[in-house]
Amino acid sequence: MRKKIVFPVLILILIVGIISWNYITVVPGAAANDTKEEAVGNLKIMVTGDLHGQVTAMQYETKEEDPTAGLSKIATLIQRERMGSGNSETVLVDAGDTLYSYATDFFYNYNDKLIQPIYQAMAMLDYDAITLGNHELDFPWEYLTNQLMESGLYPVTTVANLRHDVTGEEILPPSIVTEKMIEMSDGTVKKLR
Repeated sequence: MRKKIVFPVLILILIVGIISWNYITVVPGAAANDTKEEAVGNLKIMVTGDLHGQVTAMQYETKEEDPTAGLSKIATLIQRERMGSGNSETVLVDAGDTLYSYATDFFYNYNDKLIQPIYQAMAMLDYDAITLGNHELDFPWEYLTNQLMESGLYPVTTVANLRHDVTGEEILPPSIVTEKMIEMSDGTVKKLR
């Protein structure tokens, strides 16, 4: 009977010990009332997605303004966050489906050499990384790569699951590493990758 009780008690002690270890930090030589705090920093990650070519709030199908739509409205929020934090303490990424609307189709059909306004606007906002969604692949690959190169977004474009159908090689890098300099609460600056 004693063996049946001892084993669960030992397991319980082990679990409590592991949990406690996560909450208690022992610093050799530190006094019990030492209140020195570790320096912390802030990094804001801002994400857009499913922009569907919508630069402004105007809905071309209904000819009405949508107060919740458009990169121009989002740009105001992005700028506000950057001004409050500093550009180096923010990361701006896009999750894809940037192209797909009457406007993007119009530019493609009218003159495929013109750079899509949504890509021009994204380049001005200085995105750290973007990826492609399924709607970007509605356009020919040559057109899409030209759009990304001419807008300046190609170097920050990443796709983890897109490969050349013949060679099997990655068409774009599967990831991007960006560096940010973060000001810590103690006044030091640390590089974050």
